[in-house]
Amino acid sequence: MKRVISITLFAALLATLVLSLVSCSSYNGIEKNFTKNGYSVVDLSEESNSTANTIVTDLDDMEVSFTTHLLKKDGTIGGFVLILEFSASEDIDKVLDEEGSETLRGLLKDMQKSDYVNGNCLLVPLTLLYVDEAVELFKQ
Repeated sequence: MKRVISITLFAALLATLVLSLVSCSSYNGIEKNFTKNGYSVVDLSEESNSTANTIVTDLDDMEVSFTTHLLKKDGTIGGFVLILEFSASEDIDKVLDEEGSETLRGLLKDMQKSDYVNGNCLLVPLTLLYVDEAVELFKQ
């Protein structure tokens, strides 16, 4: 009987751990919102977006753990948004503080930080044309 209880408790603990790890990132839901509304995920290495590349270089120098996601509004020439997915939401504060990326701080200057942070993800609009739409999709 003790063995059955131990196995049941272990299975419940393991299931809880797996669920908590899977639900840590906000990115999957964010990507779904964008793709449902006319955006496509594109490869950053295939696009010559100097602003995105500068930001990635800045963050690489800071040694924070992140993943870049570049999305483009279908049917546009320059409708790009960059979503930075960090391993920990605390890293967002680190990259936006005084020692962080100057490029990133400059792009988000005078904007409400709460509009550009969703869980462990940071939205960086790379064009002014679709900023309001991108923020709306990002916050859903």
